[in-house]
Amino acid sequence: MRNTNAKFPMMHSSLITGVLLAGCLVITGCLVITGCGKRTETKTHADNSPTAEEMIPDSQFPEDIQRIAKSLHRPAAAVAKIRNLPNEELQRMSAECLAQNDQNGVFHELLAAEDLVADTFIDAIRKPDAFTKRPGSLGDYDCRAHQAVSFLRKGVHPALIPVLKEIIRQGDPREIRIIAFAFTSFANMEVLEESEALLKSPDQQTAAMARLGIFKSLEAREVAAEFRAAIWSACETSFLDCKSNLNHCRDAARLLVILDKEKAVKSFQHAGILELNHPLLISALEELIRTETPPDESLLLEVLDKKDFAKAYIQTRLHALALVGLAQRKSPQAEKRIMQVLDGEQRWEEILGTAAWKARFRLADRTPLTESAINAYFKKDLKIENLTEDEQRVCLISFADSEFSNGGATQWFENHHGDRTTETLEALLHVGAVKHAEIMKQINDILSPRGSLADRDVRLKILADLTEENAMKLDRLVDQWHKLPSWEILVLEWDWKK
Repeated sequence: MRNTNAKFPMMHSSLITGVLLAGCLVITGCLVITGCGKRTETKTHADNSPTAEEMIPDSQFPEDIQRIAKSLHRPAAAVAKIRNLPNEELQRMSAECLAQNDQNGVFHELLAAEDLVADTFIDAIRKPDAFTKRPGSLGDYDCRAHQAVSFLRKGVHPALIPVLKEIIRQGDPREIRIIAFAFTSFANMEVLEESEALLKSPDQQTAAMARLGIFKSLEAREVAAEFRAAIWSACETSFLDCKSNLNHCRDAARLLVILDKEKAVKSFQHAGILELNHPLLISALEELIRTETPPDESLLLEVLDKKDFAKAYIQTRLHALALVGLAQRKSPQAEKRIMQVLDGEQRWEEILGTAAWKARFRLADRTPLTESAINAYFKKDLKIENLTEDEQRVCLISFADSEFSNGGATQWFENHHGDRTTETLEALLHVGAVKHAEIMKQINDILSPRGSLADRDVRLKILADLTEENAMKLDRLVDQWHKLPSWEILVLEWDWKK
């Protein structure tokens, strides 16, 4: 079964989708920082049954409540309910949150009052046992300190800076790795010296966490030009030194570009990175294509024409990027090179076929539905009912594919969009993904033969009663799904023709 731990349920896995859409940074240890991967919708601590007060429209609440609600994608009434709890109850919930090792349940619920309980979480990091691993823990990050820095909004609480500086001063590599992301998120001159050291850390994971903190700050708010200029050299060193891990190279290149795109391109050229055999070429090229800054046509054509100049999977990714780059440049060679892929057997290769279709759309100044649907989903409050019928179809297929990859058919059925089994099957049939639809029908026949089930408790009961034989059948069906040509290629072809 395909396993993509760094994939979010609402995003498709193909390389080019990730390149062309603004997404989260892909780093080793993604589960540690963002909690991505399997995330079920656990029932929260408070009573979730709607009261008369909770039916009040968001517009009736103060602006600060509306702002928090919007950032959390939750009703303003639910936010107000948590913020109005007595301090004793908030403290009790804080203790419960710190004691758990995931970001579900009370963690998610308490975010509505993050500013009210921030001091409690900062104090938790100061305690002697803050970094002690929980009993039975298999990972370095399973401790109260990590839970605390994960909960606190990044770059917001100045009182946290001296606490984290002291941890860095003490020099424990594991503890520094845990707090690096939170520390560099402040992205100001007060944290500059330590941030530079973290970016240059010989521990690749620590350096990656440090880059991620700065990157997220640059995305979220205005960062002083003084800090941006001062941090550049350390970021460049971090990029040039991270040759051993392509994910680290990718996020390092992305940080350089967001700091200063023109300077980044010159840096890539000066260091000889934009040459066919350079190990960092793929990372630089991914970022240049993502930011609509394709390199010279001559390099892109050289990438497509040369054979066996890199490992097969890297060469495929470079070919895919080169196709999109030619389309971005509106190169006279673009259409010919695109159709060489789409008219041959390579059209069914997930990375190259998807890239060729996306390049064809780009050359025609069209946005494929596989991109616009996901963007619309985010812009419309993550509510699929707010989308057009075609957007809903694409999102439902994408959600199913992502859940299948992360946790199989049972995870898809358990989670939010498992309540639309019939609609997902109909979506596959509508776009012409017939073989995918055949597998989906067999999955539905096992899990919900009478149609979609809106009640999650009913779905959970079905999963609890699932026989071992049927569980194995579901695993085999998901394996068959992943052996088929990518559903995205089929949707792109359908979208082009309609």
